[in-house]
Amino acid sequence: MIVLNITTEDLSPPIPGKTVKIVRFDGQMDSSNIEEKKKILDEIIVKNPKNLFFIFDFEKLTYMNSLAIGCLAECHQNVESGGGKILVARPTENILDLLKVVGIDKFITVYPSVEAAKAALLQ
Repeated sequence: MIVLNITTEDLSPPIPGKTVKIVRFDGQMDSSNIEEKKKILDEIIVKNPKNLFFIFDFEKLTYMNSLAIGCLAECHQNVESGGGKILVARPTENILDLLKVVGIDKFITVYPSVEAAKAALLQ
């Protein structure tokens, strides 16, 4: 099995009216681990059905396959339906290229840093 570690933390200080979770991905996301790791995100979405914002930190994500892209799109739909949003921060060059090729960057904004993503949420 390919290793993928996901850690989550609450944004500090919090933004009034928004639940913001920073989710850091470390490793490779593919069919061998995506279903198990998606449960972590689904659980957060169920607990926070309204105004949930994810900042996905992809700095240490080295690979995604089509199933992982599908998971990202599904999470986007679930979060957006509750008035929230997903922001991607610090993708590696190969991950950024993939997001552009499949068109994910058309509906999920990509930021060069976690700080830039946080700043966007404050506006």
